[in-house]
Formats: sequence, structure tokens, C-alpha cells
Amino acid sequence: VVNNYSPVEAETEITKNDEIFCYTIDTQENKIYSFKSEYDDEWYLCVPSSVDISQLKLYFSDMVSNISSGVVSENIVSDALHQSGDRIQVTSGEKDYTLTVLQSKLPAVQLELNGADIDTLHLDKTKKFENNTLNLTTADGTQELTVENRVHIKGRGNTSWQLYDKKSYQLTFMEGTSVLGMDKAYKWILLANASDDSMMRTALTYRMAENLDIDFVPSMEYVDLWINGEYRGTYLLGEKVEISQSRLNLTDKDSVLMEHDESFYREETHWFYNDVLDRHFTVSDSVTQSVSAIKNLSDSFNSAVSELTEYLYTTPSKHVSLKRLSEMIDVDSFAKYYIINEYVLNKESFATSFYWNREGKNGIIKLGPIWDFDTCMGNDSSDYTEQYGEQHVLFRYLLAAPAFREYTLQIYEKYKPYFDNMAADTAVIEKEISESAEMNYLRWNVLGKAAPKLYATDFAPTFEQAVDNVRSWLHERQKYFTVAKTEVVNSSFSPDGRIMHLCFDDGHSYSGVNFAVWHKDSADSPVIWYPAVNDNGVWCADVDLSIYSKAGLYRTDVYAAEHPQVKATGISYAEKVVEADCELSFKLEGTSGVITIKENTHCPDVYIEMWSTENGIDDLQTMYAYRNAKGEWEYKIDKNLFLSSGQFYIKAYREDNGIKTLSDVLVFDYYSDN
Repeated sequence: VVNNYSPVEAETEITKNDEIFCYTIDTQENKIYSFKSEYDDEWYLCVPSSVDISQLKLYFSDMVSNISSGVVSENIVSDALHQSGDRIQVTSGEKDYTLTVLQSKLPAVQLELNGADIDTLHLDKTKKFENNTLNLTTADGTQELTVENRVHIKGRGNTSWQLYDKKSYQLTFMEGTSVLGMDKAYKWILLANASDDSMMRTALTYRMAENLDIDFVPSMEYVDLWINGEYRGTYLLGEKVEISQSRLNLTDKDSVLMEHDESFYREETHWFYNDVLDRHFTVSDSVTQSVSAIKNLSDSFNSAVSELTEYLYTTPSKHVSLKRLSEMIDVDSFAKYYIINEYVLNKESFATSFYWNREGKNGIIKLGPIWDFDTCMGNDSSDYTEQYGEQHVLFRYLLAAPAFREYTLQIYEKYKPYFDNMAADTAVIEKEISESAEMNYLRWNVLGKAAPKLYATDFAPTFEQAVDNVRSWLHERQKYFTVAKTEVVNSSFSPDGRIMHLCFDDGHSYSGVNFAVWHKDSADSPVIWYPAVNDNGVWCADVDLSIYSKAGLYRTDVYAAEHPQVKATGISYAEKVVEADCELSFKLEGTSGVITIKENTHCPDVYIEMWSTENGIDDLQTMYAYRNAKGEWEYKIDKNLFLSSGQFYIKAYREDNGIKTLSDVLVFDYYSDN
């Protein structure tokens, strides 16, 4: 006989895939279903911390004929389990199976969807499901929050939503609500940490960053999650990156929060491309909701980004000053954003979920808030000795400036103890979530398997090993981390847009330096080599942009005679370019190659340089052209000059009153058997 029978009668609709399975009812009368784990093919019942396991009643879909402990009344079992980890053997209907009850000490979130199931929720990330019910109990079992039929839910995430069965969500309350001691807000995030086998990389980073005097670091608390009574695993429940009084507190009506996103910008309502930085931005949030105002603010922000980038491109690095930077950006936020993401090697942070903000239409630009740390600290095959942030053109130029780099070093030294403590903090979080992690990985059988995310490392075979991997990586990172020192090429332009003046100065002496220059966004742009001239230790060269005949971004690679690889790179932005006044053509005729030069001016002299791409310009030859009967400049080259097959360059120069001007460049492939 079962005493104190629950008023909620046992139901029989709980058989899934012809498997017998059971549920229980908690103190708030929420159903909680058991599940069969793919890990060991056994059944588990994960219950919230508010549940007294000794008082559990188990409801089965068939009559129970045998049980290893407890009291049976038809298909209801009581007094069978007493604490987390207890296990019973059950015969129900014609099947025998084992059921284990598990419980963690984390707060519990229970969501009941309004007329929808989980599969429907997962069909469309963007669809909002309204008027759902939420129950939240704290770690000690106290009922903290009950919201009936007034919580909206939708999916969130990009790659993680597509690749992982364990999903993240966004919750929206109808009124400002405080959750687990965090400030009141309408929107909250449930992070799945599906790509992080330790489930602690985000929490580790945020807890460290809270000590760095940053405007807003999202607060996050671990919870166990149930949806429609199904256990969904260990989650972080926390604050959304948005503009609000309790989060990123921007009060000016013209304030904006932008996301620099190279992966998913087309999915957003408002986005734009900055052609100087060569990056895309989306409008993540704004104080105003007016479409026309958002467009104006986007244009203003875009101009501010261009101003900053052009300053860095065109100013010799040693002349970049904190005073001038401070007129455009919050230097402190730029330095801290770089240090945090570079320390944990969060490579995604420089391409997506890269937040920038600006208070007011004329305000300076700040970086942040920080976000998205589930792929870092080595689970994307990154070695603890690596440097990555400088690969972003913005930080490549900033870190080449001694003033900014020195400031960043000072920031790191000031807060270094907090970074050093991250390895030790793994033990604190491990203790906090270990029971929940056991439940999570029985629900999601992914440990020891390949991660679906591109470049991600395989999941560790155990949760303990996953934590140890993070701890070991951080121990080593502490030894090897340094603020990168970069080298770049700076550029300036003649007023008419014809000449791009390049300069490179790294403080070292070389016997020679060459620049390789091409238009960055043009597939057919020739790569043209320019020997640099040493001007008091600064290597310089002039590039005649008319031969490219295209405005926009140019890439320069620096090759030094005593350095076998690319010594430095640079990006230049040409706002306007004049058209070429000369056109080269080349044709093989018998034993000769004929170079023809059509030019629109009447200069008295034209000469030609030719060399092969093999071994730089060691076989460069200079030849003067002559006018043919058609009035064109021409030069015949003996095929014997082509010593081997390969790619060759031809440059045409005009000379007028002693002034030599590069007029055109031709690249061609020559094969000796033709």
C-alpha cells in the first residue's frame, strides 16, 4: 500500500520507441522523465536539487511485478530510492531494467512549453515560442522564481545551433526579472557549452574578467535544465550582451552596440561593410529603434572605424600616439579585449561575436563586451605558445605601435595575478559542477568522440580529463604568454591618387628590401615587385597605382635580403586611382618575343625591365624600347634570354625630363618547349 498518494494520477502515454520508461513528480508538481543513456544503455532519472529523493514516487507505463527495493502499488513505486546514485532493478510489463537516480547541487530551471515539444522548438532557431512557464529553484532547494505562461523562448547560437544536439536558448520575461541574484532584466541566455567538454571555459574567462575593471562582463550561473520534464544537461544561465541600465549602460539616444561578424552578418537586419578595415559589422543593439536613425548611426560608426584604420595605415608606427588614439578609441578597452582573448587564444573572438560599442554619435569607440569562449584554451588544437590576435589587421597595426604595445604590457602586468589564477580556478568550478557533469554526459554521450566543429579537438574520454586538459593548458600558457610585437608597412598617397608611397622600418639593417604589392580584392591583380630604397634606415618605394587601375585595398609583403620569409605585411587603402596611360602586350614571334607598348602621351623615352619570378629579381634586365612604323613603342627579346620555363614580369617606364614613371606591368607564363 502506498501512503500519501499524489493527486496527479499515473498516466500511460510515456512509452517511447517501445521502451518502458517512468517519471516522477516534484514538489511543484512538474513531471520529470527518465531517459535511457547511450553511454551504457541503462535508465537514469535526474532530479532537481529541490527534490527529496527519499520521498520520490515512480510512475511506470506498465504494471510493476518485481523490484529490488521499495513498495509497489500496481505501476507506482515508492520508498525505493534514498540518495543520489541509488539504483534499483525493476521488472515492469515483460521487461527488466536498471534505474539510477541522480541529483546535483546546482540550481534547477524547469521549462514547460506552451503547446510545443522540444523537436518543434529546434526546427527554427529564430521562431519565438510564447507564454511558457518557468520554475527556478536554488541550490538549497528554495523556490526562487515561478513565472506561469509569461516566458518566451527561442534558440540562439550559429555554428553551435547547427552542429550540436544540445542547444542554447534565449529567454524573455514580460517584465524585468532578477535571476539568481543578478540584476533585473527582460532577456536571459541559457548557454549549452556543447563544444566545450569541460563546460568551464566561458565561466573561467568571465570570472577572471570581472576583476579587470571592464564596463560590463556578463554574469553567469550554472544550472541544471529540464524542458517539458526532459533533462537537458548542465547550462550557464546568465546575462545577454545588450544595451540596458543593468548591463552595457549606454544612455545617449545615439548609442549603438555593433558586432564585427564575418560569418553570419547576412542573417541580420542591419549590417554594413567597412571597406578600409575590410570587415563586416551588424547592429546588435541600439538605444533608438528608428530604422532611419539606425542607418545614420551605422554610417557615422562606419566613418569612425575608417578614420581609425586610415590613421593606423598611414602613420609610421613609431609616431602613433596614445593621445591621438584616445581621441578616437577607448585605448583601455582595446588593450583589455586583446589581452583577454589572446591569453585564452579565443580565435573566434576576432572574427565573430566581436563586439564594439559607441556612446553617442560623436563618442569614442570601445571594444566589448567580451563573449563566446566555448572554443579556446586548446580545444581547437591551439598550442599554448601561439599568438593569434595580431592576425587581425586592426591589432596588427596597433601592436606595431610602441606606444600602444607598451600600454598593453602595463595593463597585463597590472592584472597578471588574475590570469595566473585561472588554472587553479578550474578546481573550484570542477567541484561546483562535477555531479551535474556526470548527469550531463549520461544524457549527452559525446565524451571520447570526435567534435563536429571544424578544427575542434576530440572530446576527452572523461569529464575529469577534460578539466585536466584545460588546467594543463593554462599552466603552460602562463609561462609562454606575451603581448605580440608586430611589424607593418605604412603608406601614404599623392593628392591625385597615382602614387602610393610605402615605408617599412623595423629598426634592423638589411642589405636590401623588396616589396611585393597587389590589389587585395582583385583576382587578376598582378603581384609586382618594387625594390625599396634605404632612406636613413627607413625602406621606401613608390608604387604607381595607375597600372592597377583600381581603388580599394592593397596588400604589401616585405622581403628582406637576410630574412628568408615574409618579414612584414601591410594593408593600404586607396580611395581613388588614376587610369593607366600605357598598355603593355607581349607576343612570341618565331625566335623572338615582341613587347609592344601603347601609350597615350608623347614622352621621349620608354624603357623596359624584365625578370622571372624565380629567386626574386636576380635576373632583372633593363632594355630601351624604340618606336615602330605605327608609332608604338616596341622591343624584341631573343627567346634565348628566357633561361627556363616559368613566370615572367615586364615593366614599362616612361621618362620625361629626367622623371621616370612606372606605366604598366605585364605578367606572363613562358614554357621552353613551346
